[in-house]
Amino acid sequence: MKGDAIETGRLRLKPHQVKALAYCLGQRHPALFLEMRLGKTLVVIRAVKFYGPAVKRVLVVAPNSALDGWVDQLQDEGEAWVMLRGERDKRLDLMKSPVKWFLVNKEAFLVLPELASMPWDVVVLDESTFIKNPKAKVSKFYCHNFRGVKHRFILTGTPNPESDLEFFCQFQFLDGHFMGFANYWSFRIKHFSQMMFDWVAKPGTKKTIAQVVAKRAFVLRRKDAGFDIPKVKQVRRVFLDKKTRLAYDKLERDFATELDGHELKTLWAGAKFAWLRQLANGFIKGEMSWSGKVKELSDLLTGELKGEKVVVWFNFNAEVKAVHQALVDLGIKAASLTGETLLKLRKEWVEDFRRGSIQVLLLQQAVAQTGLDLSAADTAIYFSLPTSLMAMKQTEDRILKMGKSGLLYLYLVTAKTVDEDVFEGSRAKGLTNDVSLARIVHERFKQRMGGME
Repeated sequence: MKGDAIETGRLRLKPHQVKALAYCLGQRHPALFLEMRLGKTLVVIRAVKFYGPAVKRVLVVAPNSALDGWVDQLQDEGEAWVMLRGERDKRLDLMKSPVKWFLVNKEAFLVLPELASMPWDVVVLDESTFIKNPKAKVSKFYCHNFRGVKHRFILTGTPNPESDLEFFCQFQFLDGHFMGFANYWSFRIKHFSQMMFDWVAKPGTKKTIAQVVAKRAFVLRRKDAGFDIPKVKQVRRVFLDKKTRLAYDKLERDFATELDGHELKTLWAGAKFAWLRQLANGFIKGEMSWSGKVKELSDLLTGELKGEKVVVWFNFNAEVKAVHQALVDLGIKAASLTGETLLKLRKEWVEDFRRGSIQVLLLQQAVAQTGLDLSAADTAIYFSLPTSLMAMKQTEDRILKMGKSGLLYLYLVTAKTVDEDVFEGSRAKGLTNDVSLARIVHERFKQRMGGME
């Protein structure tokens, strides 16, 4: 590849991305298994550019929370795109847009089966493990359609979070088969044995699958990339369900609302703001009414971040308790640090985290933002965001340590809520103190309310 062709956008490709791009251009249907932070989105965009003017329509399918990263990257690359969201009729109209890139969430096929009949030149499944289950409707839809598409991509950092069986549907989408089998059940009975309620690989199967995947896909872990990454920050947007959305909008408008038998009513903007923040996280009066953020966090910890040490930051204790229970149910070893946690236990659990007997630390910001060395982790997730610049800086610094190659910060943000106001406000230029942040958040809130407060 010519050097000037590699640099077709604003960002210069890193050496590992150049290798990944070369792989893509040598494959009709690429599989990029690059861990988070390694820039697989940019590699795909550059590959599509290399395909030239023959590629007119590209479909990207991903979880809602991953679509924002595509938007940012496409904008940086000067590519035209449209997000297929909204009511069915609106989505059908959007599919006629004269742009190259079409972004859609993984559930869209349920209301938009026409996706399968559109003349796509490229179809990309990001976080492709969403088709790992052969019984799932989403797997059947993507594996049985799009066979005539010239280029199909699968992207994920962890293609087999639970079992090597999860490779099958992903490669079936690409090639129509995996290891010579076009049928999942035939593949399973040939290479796996049932033990109780699980299927276990037969002797030699894991090694064979690893060899096949290594030959067919481009696989790269962060620690093997061989370059320095500073702080990488990504937002994962989630969306309220209908019931909570109605309750949230009413509270914003009327200073009062009702949800799941709980009533909220106040005359004070400060109280309303605090309640809105909790509703945006899925809680009312300490009880969970909507599990969107909990599910997103669970998906991260059982998927892309499976087995990694992670710290998760919270504003409210009810969130910590609910998430802790969800992780226990998933078999993830976690510990919670709140104001109720004894100092002795805090030290013990941080030490257990450092040694690896605890994978995830759930931290209430006011308790743990200073004084604790959490540098055993390279990843911090914000379940709920601080409204203080100092708290944000201090919590970020908890995982810093000299000599680290890179840090990842993920922000779970609920769209069209004060949660988004706080997040966008914290990224504004020229912020110097909490007063300026509060002012920006207030202005964003008023704009979303149409000038009303």
